[in-house]
Amino acid sequence: MTAAHEERGAMQSSRSNDRRHGEKGLPKNTGSDPPGPGGAAAAAGSAPGAEDPSRLTANEHAAYPDLLRGQLEKIPGLRKVSFYTQEFGNWHKETGELLGKVFGGNSHVCQAFQAVMFTPLFLSCQGGDTVFAEAYQQGLTEVHALLRSCFDRT
Repeated sequence: MTAAHEERGAMQSSRSNDRRHGEKGLPKNTGSDPPGPGGAAAAAGSAPGAEDPSRLTANEHAAYPDLLRGQLEKIPGLRKVSFYTQEFGNWHKETGELLGKVFGGNSHVCQAFQAVMFTPLFLSCQGGDTVFAEAYQQGLTEVHALLRSCFDRT
């Protein structure tokens, strides 16, 4: 083994060690992810009872049914596009954020939303391309039912 190979191996080992021990290489919390119990407000040292920025304001809460209706109304259009489009990606992100603000990020509703599969769980050489379209349509059907149940609670 040459000296260059040994040095590169030592550097790679050092980097993986740093990552394991949290010294370098790990993503930093950018503020978009609550850093633990109590969310960002607790981490910032806010006084008890202070408003949590990750939850809806009073005005947003009043608009929640309309926001949820808007996300529901987009589903028929999403049925005409692919899972891989930016339109679907944006809708999925917006819907997840809305549910997180209304119900809390660890709520049953958010977990159920995140658990919906829009792509096949298993692949087979006999499935062809239709399994992707079927999984996507099934995922949209499941999310529609979930959002509809949330809407019916308002």
